[in-house]
Amino acid sequence: MTETEDYAGETDDYAIPAGETPFTGEDITGEEGALVMDIPSARYPEGKTATAKDADLTAGNIKSGVDIFGKLGTHAPLVGDDVEGAEGALEIAIPAANYPAGKTATAKDAGLTAANIKKDVIIFGVTGSLTATITGREMVFGPKVAGDDCFLAGASFYSAGAYLSIGNRSGYDRHSSIRMPDCSIVPGSTITEAFLRMATEYPGAQATCNLKIHFNNVDNAVAPTNTAEFSALSLDAGVAWDAVEGWVTGVFYDTPSIVAALQAIIDRPSWASGNAIQAVIKNNGSSYDARRTPASVEWAYGQKRVELHAKWTEP
Repeated sequence: MTETEDYAGETDDYAIPAGETPFTGEDITGEEGALVMDIPSARYPEGKTATAKDADLTAGNIKSGVDIFGKLGTHAPLVGDDVEGAEGALEIAIPAANYPAGKTATAKDAGLTAANIKKDVIIFGVTGSLTATITGREMVFGPKVAGDDCFLAGASFYSAGAYLSIGNRSGYDRHSSIRMPDCSIVPGSTITEAFLRMATEYPGAQATCNLKIHFNNVDNAVAPTNTAEFSALSLDAGVAWDAVEGWVTGVFYDTPSIVAALQAIIDRPSWASGNAIQAVIKNNGSSYDARRTPASVEWAYGQKRVELHAKWTEP
């Protein structure tokens, strides 16, 4: 055999004629997130590659200005810190920075103290104690602590949570009680305006919701702590609140006037300024599942609690 014939035999496909193996190796892609790759057993021709891969290899995941495998980073370091606003400003300028989770922006005002806020009014979690500049003829009263307000659902009692419940739920009555301590109306006063104001915790448009507003008919009310105590509360005749409109979350709603009912409490022989009064709102023949859900004192630092708004003249 000539050298030419021998060369032709070897180059048919670099296979068995000359005892060589074919080029079978292909490009390799590594496992996700691995820099080290296994190269399969094979004979590789020139030009084949092995490529590591990681889906997180993006510019946004690499520190700004740093180049990793050809990706120039754009991610700034987490340098943002808590921000404190200027004195007396509700709006807070947040500096340009990349903020980690958990940082806060805090408004501040040195005047935000109990002594500078009307008594029993809650502003940013601070309950007012100011009475010196108030004539005592107009005031807002409301629950102050968990347990001051509660509700009864059928035979079950609830006094801890973000909401109250009044009306009907699945055929069961819902009744709510709201105790308001430190009522500063002096004996002999004449009530000229009174109503309850409440905010919606959960929306409710079910019709028809009929309620009745009562006062606990005692000199100094004590909040109930269980079903039996709630059911045993002595109540006045009550004021009807019929066909209560549908409620939208976060909106405040006012009851009908309860002037006469509040006057009856103030006219009790043993009434004293500073006593606690207690309103009880009961279901009054609502249709099936027609209920309303006011916020309790535990919600939003008490800023959406049920409140008694009253005006009066003193003797």
